[in-house]
Amino acid sequence: MRILLVKCHKKTIYSYLQPIVCEPLELEYISTVLNEKQIDHTILDYLLDGKNFKEEFDRYNPDILMLSGYITAVETILSYSDYAKDRNPKVKIIVGGSHAEINYEDFFSPNIDIVVHQSGLSVIDELLTALNDCDIDYTLLKDLNGIAYQINQIWHVNETSIMESYDMPLPDRSFFKRYKSKTRYMLYPEVAIIKTSISCPYQCEFCYCRKINQGIYLTRKISDIIQEIQQIDTEYVWIVDDTFLIDPIKAKAFVESIKTHGISKKFIAYSRVDFIVKHPDIIKEIKDIGFVELIVGIEDINNSKLESYHKGTNEDFNDKAIQVLKENGIRLTALFIAGIDFRGEDFRNMRQWIRSKAIDSYTVSIFTPMKGTDLYNLYKKEITTKDFSRFDFLHLVMKPVHMSRLKFYICFYSLYVDQIFRSGYVRKFLLNLWFGRL
Repeated sequence: MRILLVKCHKKTIYSYLQPIVCEPLELEYISTVLNEKQIDHTILDYLLDGKNFKEEFDRYNPDILMLSGYITAVETILSYSDYAKDRNPKVKIIVGGSHAEINYEDFFSPNIDIVVHQSGLSVIDELLTALNDCDIDYTLLKDLNGIAYQINQIWHVNETSIMESYDMPLPDRSFFKRYKSKTRYMLYPEVAIIKTSISCPYQCEFCYCRKINQGIYLTRKISDIIQEIQQIDTEYVWIVDDTFLIDPIKAKAFVESIKTHGISKKFIAYSRVDFIVKHPDIIKEIKDIGFVELIVGIEDINNSKLESYHKGTNEDFNDKAIQVLKENGIRLTALFIAGIDFRGEDFRNMRQWIRSKAIDSYTVSIFTPMKGTDLYNLYKKEITTKDFSRFDFLHLVMKPVHMSRLKFYICFYSLYVDQIFRSGYVRKFLLNLWFGRL
Protein backbone atom coordinates (compact mmCIF):
# COMPACT_ATOMS: atom_id res chain seq x y z
CA MET A 1 0.00 0.00 0.00
CA ARG A 2 1.34 3.41 -1.00
CA ILE A 3 0.02 6.63 0.54
CA LEU A 4 0.58 10.18 -0.70
CA LEU A 5 0.12 12.88 1.97
CA VAL A 6 -0.48 16.34 0.54
CA LYS A 7 -0.67 19.74 2.25
CA CYS A 8 -2.89 21.81 -0.03
CA HIS A 9 -2.58 25.57 -0.49
CA LYS A 10 -4.31 28.35 -2.36
CA LYS A 11 -2.38 31.38 -3.53
CA THR A 12 -3.57 34.51 -1.71
CA ILE A 13 -2.25 38.06 -1.45
CA TYR A 14 -0.45 37.04 1.72
CA SER A 15 1.11 33.90 0.28
CA TYR A 16 2.79 35.73 -2.61
CA LEU A 17 5.17 37.29 -0.08
CA GLN A 18 5.23 34.17 2.10
CA PRO A 19 6.50 35.86 5.28
CA ILE A 20 5.76 32.59 7.08
CA VAL A 21 6.51 29.13 5.68
CA CYS A 22 5.98 26.17 8.01
CA GLU A 23 6.36 22.42 7.98
CA PRO A 24 3.14 20.37 7.44
CA LEU A 25 3.00 19.24 11.06
CA GLU A 26 -0.31 17.37 10.83
CA LEU A 27 1.09 15.22 8.03
CA GLU A 28 4.27 14.57 9.98
CA TYR A 29 2.16 13.17 12.81
CA ILE A 30 0.40 10.87 10.35
CA SER A 31 3.80 9.87 9.00
CA THR A 32 4.69 8.58 12.46
CA VAL A 33 1.61 6.34 12.45
CA LEU A 34 2.44 5.05 8.97
CA ASN A 35 6.03 4.35 9.98
CA GLU A 36 4.84 2.22 12.87
CA LYS A 37 2.78 0.16 10.45
CA GLN A 38 5.63 0.07 7.91
CA ILE A 39 3.44 1.62 5.21
CA ASP A 40 5.15 3.17 2.20
CA HIS A 41 4.31 6.88 2.04
CA THR A 42 5.60 10.30 1.11
CA ILE A 43 4.70 13.92 1.92
CA LEU A 44 4.09 16.64 -0.64
CA ASP A 45 4.01 20.37 0.20
CA TYR A 46 4.88 22.64 -2.69
CA LEU A 47 5.67 25.62 -0.44
CA LEU A 48 8.68 23.62 0.73
CA ASP A 49 9.50 21.04 -1.94
CA GLY A 50 8.27 23.06 -4.94
CA LYS A 51 6.78 19.95 -6.52
CA ASN A 52 3.75 19.90 -8.79
CA PHE A 53 0.87 17.82 -7.45
CA LYS A 54 -0.21 16.36 -10.78
CA GLU A 55 3.29 15.32 -11.74
CA GLU A 56 3.96 13.78 -8.33
CA PHE A 57 0.65 11.96 -8.25
CA ASP A 58 1.33 10.40 -11.64
CA ARG A 59 4.88 9.51 -10.67
CA TYR A 60 4.13 8.06 -7.24
CA ASN A 61 0.82 6.42 -8.25
CA PRO A 62 -0.54 6.07 -4.70
CA ASP A 63 -3.22 3.65 -3.59
CA ILE A 64 -4.44 6.18 -1.02
CA LEU A 65 -4.36 9.98 -1.26
CA MET A 66 -4.67 12.00 1.96
CA LEU A 67 -5.35 15.73 1.53
CA SER A 68 -5.23 18.44 4.18
CA GLY A 69 -5.57 22.21 4.11
CA TYR A 70 -7.13 25.32 5.60
CA ILE A 71 -10.37 26.98 4.51
CA THR A 72 -8.63 28.86 1.69
CA ALA A 73 -7.57 25.52 0.16
CA VAL A 74 -11.03 23.93 -0.12
CA GLU A 75 -11.18 24.35 -3.90
CA THR A 76 -7.61 23.09 -4.23
CA ILE A 77 -8.51 19.93 -2.30
CA LEU A 78 -11.56 19.35 -4.47
CA SER A 79 -9.61 19.89 -7.70
CA TYR A 80 -6.82 17.55 -6.57
CA SER A 81 -9.36 14.84 -5.76
CA ASP A 82 -11.01 15.29 -9.17
CA TYR A 83 -7.65 14.94 -10.91
CA ALA A 84 -6.66 11.90 -8.87
CA LYS A 85 -9.91 10.00 -9.53
CA ASP A 86 -9.73 10.86 -13.21
CA ARG A 87 -6.20 9.45 -13.44
CA ASN A 88 -6.90 6.43 -11.23
CA PRO A 89 -10.55 5.65 -10.35
CA LYS A 90 -9.37 3.03 -7.83
CA VAL A 91 -7.41 5.46 -5.64
CA LYS A 92 -9.00 6.06 -2.24
CA ILE A 93 -9.14 9.71 -1.22
CA ILE A 94 -9.29 10.88 2.40
CA VAL A 95 -9.62 14.52 3.45
CA GLY A 96 -8.79 15.92 6.89
CA GLY A 97 -7.54 19.05 8.61
CA SER A 98 -8.94 21.85 10.72
CA HIS A 99 -11.56 22.99 8.20
CA ALA A 100 -12.76 19.45 7.57
CA GLU A 101 -13.18 18.82 11.29
CA ILE A 102 -15.96 21.39 11.62
CA ASN A 103 -17.14 21.74 8.00
CA TYR A 104 -16.87 18.20 6.66
CA GLU A 105 -19.86 18.70 4.35
CA ASP A 106 -17.74 21.04 2.18
CA PHE A 107 -15.94 17.92 0.95
CA PHE A 108 -18.97 15.83 0.06
CA SER A 109 -17.71 15.34 -3.48
CA PRO A 110 -18.28 12.27 -5.70
CA ASN A 111 -14.49 11.92 -5.90
CA ILE A 112 -13.78 11.91 -2.17
CA ASP A 113 -14.25 8.68 -0.25
CA ILE A 114 -13.78 9.64 3.40
CA VAL A 115 -13.68 12.88 5.40
CA VAL A 116 -12.12 12.86 8.87
CA HIS A 117 -13.93 15.24 11.23
CA GLN A 118 -12.25 14.42 14.52
CA SER A 119 -9.10 15.59 16.28
CA GLY A 120 -6.25 13.24 17.06
CA LEU A 121 -4.61 10.27 15.41
CA SER A 122 -6.73 7.40 16.70
CA VAL A 123 -9.18 7.69 13.79
CA ILE A 124 -6.29 7.49 11.29
CA ASP A 125 -5.00 4.36 12.96
CA GLU A 126 -8.41 2.68 12.73
CA LEU A 127 -8.95 3.91 9.18
CA LEU A 128 -5.82 2.13 8.03
CA THR A 129 -7.31 -1.12 9.26
CA ALA A 130 -10.48 -0.46 7.27
CA LEU A 131 -8.33 0.28 4.19
CA ASN A 132 -6.40 -2.97 4.29
CA ASP A 133 -5.31 -4.21 0.86
CA CYS A 134 -6.15 -0.75 -0.57
CA ASP A 135 -9.88 -1.41 -0.50
CA ILE A 136 -12.52 -0.06 1.87
CA ASP A 137 -14.14 -2.37 4.39
CA TYR A 138 -17.43 -0.54 4.86
CA THR A 139 -18.49 -2.83 7.70
CA LEU A 140 -15.61 -1.38 9.72
CA LEU A 141 -16.32 2.21 8.68
CA LYS A 142 -19.88 1.96 9.96
CA ASP A 143 -18.70 1.85 13.58
CA LEU A 144 -15.74 4.22 13.27
CA ASN A 145 -16.36 7.54 15.01
CA GLY A 146 -15.03 10.76 13.57
CA ILE A 147 -15.53 10.12 9.86
CA ALA A 148 -18.00 10.73 7.05
CA TYR A 149 -17.99 8.38 4.08
CA GLN A 150 -20.02 7.76 0.98
CA ILE A 151 -21.53 4.60 -0.48
CA ASN A 152 -23.13 4.83 -3.91
CA GLN A 153 -23.00 8.66 -3.74
CA ILE A 154 -24.85 8.73 -0.42
CA TRP A 155 -22.89 10.25 2.46
CA HIS A 156 -23.00 8.78 5.95
CA VAL A 157 -21.80 10.87 8.91
CA ASN A 158 -20.63 9.06 12.04
CA GLU A 159 -20.54 10.61 15.48
CA THR A 160 -17.47 12.51 16.65
CA SER A 161 -15.54 11.38 19.70
CA ILE A 162 -14.00 14.00 21.94
CA MET A 163 -10.31 13.61 22.71
CA GLU A 164 -10.04 13.12 26.46
CA SER A 165 -6.27 13.51 26.66
CA TYR A 166 -3.76 15.15 24.36
CA ASP A 167 -1.16 12.40 24.23
CA MET A 168 0.58 12.63 20.87
CA PRO A 169 3.55 10.68 19.51
CA LEU A 170 6.57 12.58 18.28
CA PRO A 171 6.05 13.69 14.67
CA ASP A 172 8.33 12.26 12.02
CA ARG A 173 10.30 15.32 10.91
CA SER A 174 12.17 13.66 8.04
CA PHE A 175 10.38 15.94 5.57
CA PHE A 176 11.18 19.00 7.65
CA LYS A 177 14.85 18.08 7.87
CA ARG A 178 15.08 17.92 4.08
CA TYR A 179 13.47 21.31 3.56
CA LYS A 180 14.07 23.23 6.78
CA SER A 181 16.11 25.84 4.91
CA LYS A 182 12.85 26.86 3.18
CA THR A 183 10.96 27.45 6.44
CA ARG A 184 10.84 30.87 8.10
CA TYR A 185 8.95 33.25 10.28
CA MET A 186 9.69 36.69 8.85
CA LEU A 187 13.43 37.19 9.50
CA TYR A 188 13.79 34.08 11.64
CA PRO A 189 15.22 31.26 9.48
CA GLU A 190 14.67 27.51 9.76
CA VAL A 191 11.70 27.56 12.13
CA ALA A 192 10.17 24.35 13.47
CA ILE A 193 6.63 24.37 14.83
CA ILE A 194 5.14 22.47 17.75
CA LYS A 195 1.68 22.20 19.32
CA THR A 196 1.30 21.86 23.07
CA SER A 197 -2.48 22.16 23.32
CA ILE A 198 -5.72 21.77 21.39
CA SER A 199 -8.75 24.09 21.29
CA CYS A 200 -8.89 27.13 23.59
CA PRO A 201 -10.61 27.84 26.93
CA TYR A 202 -11.60 31.39 26.01
CA GLN A 203 -14.78 32.47 24.24
CA CYS A 204 -13.67 35.05 21.66
CA GLU A 205 -16.54 35.36 19.19
CA PHE A 206 -14.36 35.35 16.07
CA CYS A 207 -12.17 32.37 17.02
CA TYR A 208 -12.36 29.15 15.01
CA CYS A 209 -9.81 27.35 17.16
CA ARG A 210 -12.12 27.09 20.17
CA LYS A 211 -14.50 24.92 18.13
CA ILE A 212 -11.84 22.24 17.62
CA ASN A 213 -12.37 19.07 19.70
CA GLN A 214 -15.89 20.36 20.37
CA GLY A 215 -14.44 23.15 22.47
CA ILE A 216 -12.68 20.86 24.97
CA TYR A 217 -9.29 22.40 25.80
CA LEU A 218 -6.47 19.93 26.42
CA THR A 219 -2.74 20.32 26.98
CA ARG A 220 0.19 17.97 26.56
CA LYS A 221 2.45 16.84 29.37
CA ILE A 222 5.45 19.12 29.87
CA SER A 223 7.75 16.08 29.66
CA ASP A 224 6.40 15.23 26.19
CA ILE A 225 6.85 18.82 25.01
CA ILE A 226 10.42 18.91 26.26
CA GLN A 227 11.21 15.59 24.59
CA GLU A 228 9.96 16.94 21.26
CA ILE A 229 11.90 20.19 21.58
CA GLN A 230 15.08 18.26 22.36
CA GLN A 231 14.77 16.40 19.06
CA ILE A 232 14.36 19.56 16.97
CA ASP A 233 17.65 20.51 15.34
CA THR A 234 16.89 24.16 14.60
CA GLU A 235 17.51 27.28 16.63
CA TYR A 236 13.97 28.65 16.33
CA VAL A 237 10.84 26.94 17.62
CA TRP A 238 7.38 28.42 17.06
CA ILE A 239 4.74 27.20 19.53
CA VAL A 240 1.61 27.45 17.39
CA ASP A 241 -1.05 26.94 20.08
CA ASP A 242 -3.80 29.51 19.67
CA THR A 243 -2.61 30.88 23.01
CA PHE A 244 0.42 29.30 24.66
CA LEU A 245 0.55 31.57 27.71
CA ILE A 246 -2.70 30.78 29.51
CA ASP A 247 -1.91 28.94 32.73
CA PRO A 248 0.84 30.53 34.89
CA ILE A 249 1.54 27.20 36.60
CA LYS A 250 2.11 25.49 33.27
CA ALA A 251 4.20 28.41 32.03
CA LYS A 252 6.46 28.26 35.08
CA ALA A 253 6.78 24.48 34.74
CA PHE A 254 7.81 24.94 31.12
CA VAL A 255 10.44 27.52 32.10
CA GLU A 256 11.89 25.26 34.80
CA SER A 257 11.97 22.25 32.47
CA ILE A 258 13.81 24.22 29.78
CA LYS A 259 16.38 25.27 32.38
CA THR A 260 16.69 21.79 33.90
CA HIS A 261 17.35 20.17 30.54
CA GLY A 262 19.78 22.89 29.44
CA ILE A 263 17.81 23.61 26.26
CA SER A 264 19.08 26.55 24.24
CA LYS A 265 16.46 27.61 21.70
CA LYS A 266 14.74 30.77 20.60
CA PHE A 267 10.96 30.65 20.95
CA ILE A 268 8.01 32.38 19.31
CA ALA A 269 4.52 31.97 20.77
CA TYR A 270 1.04 33.47 21.07
CA SER A 271 -0.16 35.20 24.22
CA ARG A 272 -3.15 37.15 25.47
CA VAL A 273 -2.59 40.69 26.71
CA ASP A 274 -4.14 39.96 30.12
CA PHE A 275 -1.62 37.18 30.82
CA ILE A 276 1.26 39.53 30.02
CA VAL A 277 -0.13 42.24 32.31
CA LYS A 278 -0.96 39.92 35.20
CA HIS A 279 2.31 37.95 35.06
CA PRO A 280 5.21 40.29 34.23
CA ASP A 281 7.46 38.03 36.31
CA ILE A 282 6.77 35.12 33.96
CA ILE A 283 7.42 37.33 30.93
CA LYS A 284 10.87 38.08 32.35
CA GLU A 285 11.47 34.37 32.95
CA ILE A 286 10.49 33.33 29.41
CA LYS A 287 12.78 36.03 28.05
CA ASP A 288 15.63 34.49 30.03
CA ILE A 289 15.05 31.03 28.50
CA GLY A 290 14.98 32.27 24.91
CA PHE A 291 11.59 33.74 23.99
CA VAL A 292 12.25 36.36 21.32
CA GLU A 293 8.74 37.19 20.11
CA LEU A 294 5.14 37.05 21.27
CA ILE A 295 2.20 37.32 18.88
CA VAL A 296 -0.52 39.13 20.78
CA GLY A 297 -4.16 39.76 19.92
CA ILE A 298 -4.68 43.47 20.56
CA GLU A 299 -7.71 43.25 18.21
CA ASP A 300 -8.96 46.81 18.69
CA ILE A 301 -8.13 50.05 20.45
CA ASN A 302 -11.64 50.67 21.82
CA ASN A 303 -13.30 48.97 24.78
CA SER A 304 -16.66 48.81 23.02
CA LYS A 305 -15.21 46.69 20.22
CA LEU A 306 -13.29 44.46 22.60
CA GLU A 307 -16.48 43.82 24.56
CA SER A 308 -18.39 42.95 21.39
CA TYR A 309 -15.72 40.35 20.54
CA HIS A 310 -16.10 38.83 24.05
CA LYS A 311 -12.34 39.18 24.26
CA GLY A 312 -12.24 39.67 28.02
CA THR A 313 -9.61 42.43 27.79
CA ASN A 314 -9.62 46.23 27.59
CA GLU A 315 -7.65 49.23 26.36
CA ASP A 316 -5.68 49.47 29.60
CA PHE A 317 -4.52 45.85 29.27
CA ASN A 318 -3.34 46.57 25.73
CA ASP A 319 -1.23 49.55 26.84
CA LYS A 320 0.31 47.73 29.79
CA ALA A 321 1.08 44.56 27.80
CA ILE A 322 3.02 46.56 25.20
CA GLN A 323 5.02 48.22 27.97
CA VAL A 324 5.83 44.91 29.70
CA LEU A 325 7.15 43.40 26.47
CA LYS A 326 9.28 46.49 25.75
CA GLU A 327 10.76 46.41 29.24
CA ASN A 328 11.75 42.77 28.78
CA GLY A 329 13.08 43.10 25.23
CA ILE A 330 10.59 40.68 23.65
CA ARG A 331 9.48 41.60 20.15
CA LEU A 332 5.76 42.15 19.74
CA THR A 333 3.71 41.25 16.69
CA ALA A 334 0.32 42.81 17.33
CA LEU A 335 -2.88 41.46 15.76
CA PHE A 336 -5.76 43.81 14.91
CA ILE A 337 -9.22 43.44 13.39
CA ALA A 338 -10.72 45.94 10.94
CA GLY A 339 -14.49 45.77 11.39
CA ILE A 340 -16.84 45.99 8.43
CA ASP A 341 -18.48 48.87 10.30
CA PHE A 342 -15.22 50.85 10.25
CA ARG A 343 -15.31 54.41 9.02
CA GLY A 344 -12.34 56.32 7.69
CA GLU A 345 -11.72 57.77 11.14
CA ASP A 346 -11.50 54.28 12.65
CA PHE A 347 -8.68 53.38 10.29
CA ARG A 348 -6.96 56.70 11.02
CA ASN A 349 -7.30 56.21 14.76
CA MET A 350 -5.88 52.71 14.55
CA ARG A 351 -2.94 53.95 12.48
CA GLN A 352 -2.25 56.78 14.93
CA TRP A 353 -2.51 54.42 17.91
CA ILE A 354 -0.04 51.98 16.34
CA ARG A 355 2.36 54.84 15.65
CA SER A 356 2.01 56.21 19.18
CA LYS A 357 2.95 52.82 20.62
CA ALA A 358 5.89 52.46 18.19
CA ILE A 359 4.64 49.04 17.05
CA ASP A 360 6.69 48.06 14.00
CA SER A 361 5.32 44.55 13.45
CA TYR A 362 1.60 43.97 13.15
CA THR A 363 -1.11 42.40 11.04
CA VAL A 364 -4.59 43.74 10.48
CA SER A 365 -7.32 41.28 9.53
CA ILE A 366 -10.61 42.18 7.93
CA PHE A 367 -13.47 41.01 10.15
CA THR A 368 -14.29 37.60 8.66
CA PRO A 369 -16.82 35.21 10.21
CA MET A 370 -15.27 31.77 9.76
CA LYS A 371 -17.57 28.97 8.72
CA GLY A 372 -18.26 26.71 11.66
CA THR A 373 -18.32 29.49 14.26
CA ASP A 374 -21.38 31.04 15.90
CA LEU A 375 -20.34 34.30 14.30
CA TYR A 376 -20.70 32.79 10.84
CA ASN A 377 -24.26 31.73 11.56
CA LEU A 378 -25.01 35.22 12.83
CA TYR A 379 -23.73 36.90 9.65
CA LYS A 380 -24.54 34.12 7.19
CA LYS A 381 -27.14 36.12 5.26
CA GLU A 382 -24.73 39.02 4.83
CA ILE A 383 -21.84 37.00 3.42
CA THR A 384 -21.56 37.80 -0.26
CA THR A 385 -19.15 35.15 -1.53
CA LYS A 386 -18.94 31.37 -1.71
CA ASP A 387 -15.27 31.49 -2.71
CA PHE A 388 -13.43 30.06 0.29
CA SER A 389 -10.10 31.41 -0.94
CA ARG A 390 -11.35 34.88 0.01
CA PHE A 391 -11.63 33.89 3.67
CA ASP A 392 -7.98 34.84 4.15
CA PHE A 393 -8.72 37.93 6.29
CA LEU A 394 -7.42 40.14 3.49
CA HIS A 395 -10.65 40.20 1.47
CA LEU A 396 -14.09 41.49 2.26
CA VAL A 397 -16.63 38.68 2.46
CA MET A 398 -19.38 41.09 3.49
CA LYS A 399 -20.35 44.55 2.31
CA PRO A 400 -18.84 47.36 4.43
CA VAL A 401 -21.46 49.25 6.40
CA HIS A 402 -20.25 52.84 6.05
CA MET A 403 -18.13 53.01 2.90
CA SER A 404 -17.67 51.49 -0.52
CA ARG A 405 -15.58 48.37 -0.96
CA LEU A 406 -12.95 50.38 -2.82
CA LYS A 407 -12.62 52.98 -0.09
CA PHE A 408 -12.52 50.26 2.57
CA TYR A 409 -9.69 48.48 0.76
CA ILE A 410 -7.76 51.73 0.31
CA CYS A 411 -8.03 52.50 4.03
CA PHE A 412 -7.25 48.91 4.99
CA TYR A 413 -4.16 48.44 2.85
CA SER A 414 -2.89 51.90 3.75
CA LEU A 415 -2.19 50.43 7.20
CA TYR A 416 0.23 47.96 5.59
CA VAL A 417 1.80 50.63 3.38
CA ASP A 418 2.34 52.75 6.49
CA GLN A 419 4.04 49.80 8.16
CA ILE A 420 6.47 49.39 5.27
CA PHE A 421 7.48 53.04 5.44
CA ARG A 422 7.82 53.12 9.23
CA SER A 423 9.17 49.67 10.06
CA GLY A 424 12.83 48.89 9.45
CA TYR A 425 12.02 45.32 10.51
CA VAL A 426 9.48 44.88 7.70
CA ARG A 427 11.67 46.64 5.13
CA LYS A 428 14.58 44.37 6.02
CA PHE A 429 12.35 41.33 5.48
CA LEU A 430 11.21 42.60 2.07
CA LEU A 431 14.76 43.45 0.95
CA ASN A 432 16.04 40.04 2.02
CA LEU A 433 13.13 38.40 0.20
CA TRP A 434 13.61 40.37 -3.02
CA PHE A 435 17.37 39.89 -3.08
CA GLY A 436 17.15 36.16 -2.48
CA ARG A 437 18.46 36.01 1.07
CA LEU A 438 15.35 34.23 2.33
